[in-house]
Amino acid sequence: MMSAREAIYLSSIEYALGSVLPMSQALAGQVGPELMRKLGDGGFSGVAVAERGAVELAAAAAGAVLTRGNIGASAIDAVVYATCSFWGDEQGEANRGCLQSQLLDPLGLAHALLSGVALAESGNLASALRVACNLVRSGDAETVLLVTADRVPGIPGEYRAMPNATAINSDGAAACLITREPRHGFEVEHIAQHANPCILERVKGDGFGKYLDIVAGLRAAAGAVFRSTGASPDQYRWLVTNNYSVPTIYGFAEALDVRRERVFVDNVARFAHAFAADGLINLADLLAAAAARRGERVLALSTGPLTWGAISLRRC
Repeated sequence: MMSAREAIYLSSIEYALGSVLPMSQALAGQVGPELMRKLGDGGFSGVAVAERGAVELAAAAAGAVLTRGNIGASAIDAVVYATCSFWGDEQGEANRGCLQSQLLDPLGLAHALLSGVALAESGNLASALRVACNLVRSGDAETVLLVTADRVPGIPGEYRAMPNATAINSDGAAACLITREPRHGFEVEHIAQHANPCILERVKGDGFGKYLDIVAGLRAAAGAVFRSTGASPDQYRWLVTNNYSVPTIYGFAEALDVRRERVFVDNVARFAHAFAADGLINLADLLAAAAARRGERVLALSTGPLTWGAISLRRC
């Protein structure tokens, strides 16, 4: 767990998505009518499909942070890169050099310390944020560029729609700055994570047991945040999650005693689930809509297959 011993800020959020297509077009020939109906019932409508690779999407989002955030590349001390697509996303072949050639060099970031985060998959945001915050807190970096990017690979066996209709995977990236300097964004109050690798041992058909594991993981992570901040669920203006199906997200909210009207679900229909980028994109859209006022808290969940994270943020 990360405790707020000194103020660390998350700001200058930018993102890049693939072309948003109607669900019926993006999934044509991939799913049957019954699954398509269930996905629609889950709140899905648009799907982001990119021609560019994950690292190119990352470069677009990161470049926007530097440009719109009015910060020079030389001011970036470290880059934390989170992805499930680290080893290339066209043929699935190892291509670590693309981070240097497509991201760091073009943006003038070859000097920056590079750290990679991958294991939590769609829950990578909490892991990456912990790394970035601790780089600043330790004094190893003053300004960290956090980037998360993923793209569904165009290789056999990969698919966008989850068979249980809980998600449609989209292509996208998001980036932000982590600093000691308060900017237009959020103070990072606390980050907590809970992992349960044993969930992978659940046999097919044991959906209820898996659901109980997920709820336990969410409650463990969020509970640690509530204890650290001294805030109750009612003291959070918004709950932001990955863009899973609306019933799934509402189930998360119920498990944490958060009222539905405080749950941000707008982007489920807009572009579906862009892996770990969901959280930053949703926070950016909250800021753009002026939906979070200065001093209000936001609870962001960062959840993957076996790792659950909770992040307490306060609008600054």
